[in-house]
Amino acid sequence: MEGLWTVFGPILTIAIAIISKNAILALFLGLCYFCAGNHGVHFLNHLSDYFVAGVNNNGFILVMLGVLGVLLVIMKRGGGFKAFAIWANKTVSSRRQAGLLVVALSVLLTLANDLISNLATGKILRPVIQQQKLSPQKSAYISESIGPNLGTPIPYGTYFLFCISMIGTYLPQVSPVSFFYQGIAFSFHTWLAILIAILAAAEFIPDLGVMKRYQQQAQEGIVNPLAGDETVMDVMGGDDVKADFGAFFIPLAGLIIGMLAFSLSAGEIVMIPGAIIGCLAGLIYAAIRGSIRIRDMGNLLIDGIMEQVPILLLLTFAFAYGASMSAAGLNDIIVATLGGTIPPALLPVLIFVIGAFVSYTTGSLGSALVMMLPITLPLGVATGANLFLTFAATYSGAQWGDQLSPLSDMTLENAGANGVNPVEVSQGILPYRLIDGALCVILFTLFGFLL
Repeated sequence: MEGLWTVFGPILTIAIAIISKNAILALFLGLCYFCAGNHGVHFLNHLSDYFVAGVNNNGFILVMLGVLGVLLVIMKRGGGFKAFAIWANKTVSSRRQAGLLVVALSVLLTLANDLISNLATGKILRPVIQQQKLSPQKSAYISESIGPNLGTPIPYGTYFLFCISMIGTYLPQVSPVSFFYQGIAFSFHTWLAILIAILAAAEFIPDLGVMKRYQQQAQEGIVNPLAGDETVMDVMGGDDVKADFGAFFIPLAGLIIGMLAFSLSAGEIVMIPGAIIGCLAGLIYAAIRGSIRIRDMGNLLIDGIMEQVPILLLLTFAFAYGASMSAAGLNDIIVATLGGTIPPALLPVLIFVIGAFVSYTTGSLGSALVMMLPITLPLGVATGANLFLTFAATYSGAQWGDQLSPLSDMTLENAGANGVNPVEVSQGILPYRLIDGALCVILFTLFGFLL
């Protein structure tokens, strides 16, 4: 079923998302487009197949989101969010300091898991962000640029594990872990995104493009929150919640210790048991302190999952869309067009550009890596290109597009945490991504010839 028609699907989907500012509508219409192309006039009979395929391929993420939602509610009801917010309000006295605090908390939470950083940074700092009139779109940009990129080299991260397994499969002659770390040093977007975000948070780089307007709106107190989004007091837990730093750090410690213990026992990285241990540690601590009553624990489970429903819904549509696009064979079209005509010195920069396009249109770093690595690693061997640089270009391109797309799970999570529209976050991020994208093109071109 591959054909030129597949190229127009992503363009249509992104255009609808930008015009309508409705990611679910865009994903649904894009899903219908690919489903109709794959199955003809009876495509409605097959829509459910792609939802099943998408959830089946990414069920771990949905389950982890639900458990982390419960963990965050326990931290909030126990007073952890309020303690952090009160401390931050006393400590932070400027918009610049608020931006740097977003950086610092993103780093702290990423040490546990970059998914927690995406889901919790904006939510925890919402009172400070509003008090210091920092644009929530800029807060989402900063946390999206810090957490996922800083988490790249962490050896218990999901993409670390995926990449070393792919490296071991397609480059059996190398040590996967050693190769990963040598290659990731050349993943220019990974490090440029962190650097530019820190400079933007510190206001050494001014607000650019539409981010100027979002910041002006924040200065004037004009914020367009998502429908059903929490108020600042809701985020802190309510008036009757007592501030307690233990309720913030003990669940995180339980998550990290539980994840390490279960991973060592299983001989591989497992995260969900650690998140459950974090929930139990937080519940026991809060019950002992009297901040959560035993009879309310069932409601906390429901509340935690319900708070994640908007993100879970968006991700479910995004996964189904990705499954339909994969079935249409868009990646095969790209490879067939360019695979046999690439000089080795130019292979890295072309891989970066193609990877960025694939991940932007699919809204998925994982999907882009699944599509690209089985092609780019053997292609690097066949052409004689530098393999470290070839891998780095694949990873950088996949990250670049994923961290810009309004359909990305990372954009959706950080936008939801900050209570703003993911399309607005994507538009605000664009100038900064264009800067680091241009630098990546220059660097991959230069190193392609040097190495």
